[in-house]
Amino acid sequence: FIITDGTDEIKGPKIEVFSHIPGSSVVYSGRDEERRYPLPLEITSTGRELKIIATENIMRYSIDSAAAELGLYDDSASEALYALAHAILARALAATEGSKHAGAHFCDLTCCQTYRGRTGFDFEDTVTIRPEYGRKIFFGSSGGGIILTGAVFGTDSNINDQPMPDVIFSENLTLSRNLYPSWSAEISAGEMNAILYTAIKKRATEIIYSPQCQVMTLNTCEGPFRIAPETFRLIINRVKGWSFIKSNNYTVYSHNGIFIFQGSGLGHCAGLSIEGAVQLARRGYSRYEILEHYYPWIKYNVRKESPAYHYHAFITFDLRSGRIDRSSTSSPFLSRRLPFGSVSKLVTVLYLAAERRDLFYNYRFRCAKNHSDRNLPETCWEEHGHGDMDLRSAIYSSCNLYFASLYSEINRKKYTQWVKTFALETGIDIDLPLVKNDREFAALLAGLDFRLNVSVSGLIKLALLLSPGECEDRRINSFRGKIRTDEFREIHDALRCTMTKGTGSHGADGCREGTGIPEYLRPATWGKTGTVISGTNSHCGYGIFIGGCGNTGIVSVLRKGTGSIAACYSSCILSAEYKTNL
Repeated sequence: FIITDGTDEIKGPKIEVFSHIPGSSVVYSGRDEERRYPLPLEITSTGRELKIIATENIMRYSIDSAAAELGLYDDSASEALYALAHAILARALAATEGSKHAGAHFCDLTCCQTYRGRTGFDFEDTVTIRPEYGRKIFFGSSGGGIILTGAVFGTDSNINDQPMPDVIFSENLTLSRNLYPSWSAEISAGEMNAILYTAIKKRATEIIYSPQCQVMTLNTCEGPFRIAPETFRLIINRVKGWSFIKSNNYTVYSHNGIFIFQGSGLGHCAGLSIEGAVQLARRGYSRYEILEHYYPWIKYNVRKESPAYHYHAFITFDLRSGRIDRSSTSSPFLSRRLPFGSVSKLVTVLYLAAERRDLFYNYRFRCAKNHSDRNLPETCWEEHGHGDMDLRSAIYSSCNLYFASLYSEINRKKYTQWVKTFALETGIDIDLPLVKNDREFAALLAGLDFRLNVSVSGLIKLALLLSPGECEDRRINSFRGKIRTDEFREIHDALRCTMTKGTGSHGADGCREGTGIPEYLRPATWGKTGTVISGTNSHCGYGIFIGGCGNTGIVSVLRKGTGSIAACYSSCILSAEYKTNL
């Protein structure tokens, strides 16, 4: 090795390159690539071996390592990048407890992770995965449709010790199947046993393995021998090539003295699949949702100064033009589809205002704990009932039974046709499911049919339609002309009450002390909450909120939350935006 400073040769067994200028770096050029490493840089040369150690801020190291692992990507995959950076940060924090690579925490020549110097990405987050989970975090290229655990390495894995499907149930979509959908490999029994005997002094007559059990048994002349699936794969691949048995997601059988492996995916298949993470990111899922998809047991540390709404996926916009002001996540969030939930009650309200003013003003219903109508939900979300409800109070209380009871007052065919026309006219892309009977219609009206879904961009348009000020969207304004001023005023008054005495005022216990909308802003704040069941390969509660304050609108989604808590967190954001715009 010859080391130069660009002009002169630098000699010596140990060299330190440094600069007094903060943020300085050194450029390495070779093998058709250029890398930029931070200073100081320590270089040790024995003449036969060269070791280079760079010291980097752990947050920056995590994002740079994630970028090296992820490879080429566009903005639509940025949430996958940050999810991977969180996973690497957790591993790095765990590794600092004991150096594993002769003076360094990580070595870029091992399978720990890849690191190719600085990439220019920023990563500063007030939420981090708890370090104790770092040693249980694995990630790889592609799981081929399944999420394996540390059991494939032969480790004792008490957390999530069963493999999970890598899917989005609502789309009937299996993730991580595009890059390596299928592969096969064949090896003769003689060649395989020669490899095994050299490594572990065993010869196998039969291999018993399935990715669902994550345990491999080799039947030998001496009896059954258990081996970790990844250990077996690496033993064979060290001789046959690293892409011979491409993954641990396969089945194996023998025929005429030949062992045949058939599978999908690439790598050990444990934990986060980078291919699947990118697919989730491009569908609008946030970094925290991606992490919890692959590590459902994960828990976080949150800095005390962290804003209460950090876990929110939210977007704020101008209520006149619809222009996006701020987003907590990447651009695909706009096309993210969600169950409409109780927010869909607003569509029914608009239907009554446009087509059934008799019901809009005069329909009342008593929401009680017990009722005799079998077509209605057994109870309201308020277990003891809301009592006597008119439309205004039903809106801000989000009364399920009130809206469900409208099934007997509204013609189902006329309503569904009106909703389809409404969606076309306004551009609010509602996906309306087939409703076959009165019971299903009642559930739909109550916001309890989670097949009814809408995109985040559709929710933005709905907020524009309901906002009290002028709107520049021609299609929204055209529909507004069908609603009289009196009805529109009633709707908006109910939406303001949501924040003062309705479901939007109930979430204070879920927020941190001192959060929420200030008293002086309450008259200008309005919105609608929704709580739905959603998820990818596991389901949980999601809180949804749409609303606004002044000229700023918001749509927000909170995993493992409720609409009430989402409203509280959204109030924090609206309050901050309002002060900024003063």
